[in-house]
Amino acid sequence: MEIVRLFSQIPSVNDVSLTSNGIFLKKYAVELKKAGLNRINIGCDTIYDSTYKNLNRIKDGLLLAKKVGISPIKLNMVILKDVNEDQFEPLLAFCEEHGFILQVIELINTNKAFFTKYHYDLSSLENNIAQRASKVITRDVQDRKQYTLDSGVVVEFVNPVHNSRFCAKCNTLRVTNDFQFQPCLNRQDNLVPVGEEIEESLKLAIQRREPFNVRKKNKK
Repeated sequence: MEIVRLFSQIPSVNDVSLTSNGIFLKKYAVELKKAGLNRINIGCDTIYDSTYKNLNRIKDGLLLAKKVGISPIKLNMVILKDVNEDQFEPLLAFCEEHGFILQVIELINTNKAFFTKYHYDLSSLENNIAQRASKVITRDVQDRKQYTLDSGVVVEFVNPVHNSRFCAKCNTLRVTNDFQFQPCLNRQDNLVPVGEEIEESLKLAIQRREPFNVRKKNKK
């Protein structure tokens, strides 16, 4: 709450967003809105209890967040092979009913064995949605497409780094939980510890930025 309030009070900051699993959203949605939260991304992979991040656990919190005016609300769905492919249409219907955005995320290869077992290629699913869409826009961030269906529901696909769109226009810089700048989501070898001279650490982190997919090609 304190972090949201702190950033929302900075005059030059006009958009404060939060990513969460949503477990405590019902408890804190009202206070988060009062603190200045504009929008929220919530991890939600299934309708029922087959995964930890399921709609049953967070539905009340989502509806309360909508009621108090947090908008847009986006559900982040990571599709895993033989786990939750069949949950896409039910979650799409829920988003359609409540005016939420469904963001479908393709698994990133951070663990080879896990990736081999569970990776699900989103190409066919995205092609299907593209054919059903009445409107398609391309977001500037990561050159990512948003598909609007006739019902008004918006679906967005997040492709992994093997798709050049993922890195092409990335302008994100992260701070890790042990207080280091992370220039790239997919790398751990170029972290910059945040020292007393924060501006110098920030400049160094920016200098270390490069598209991950370009780096992979250069190493071959």
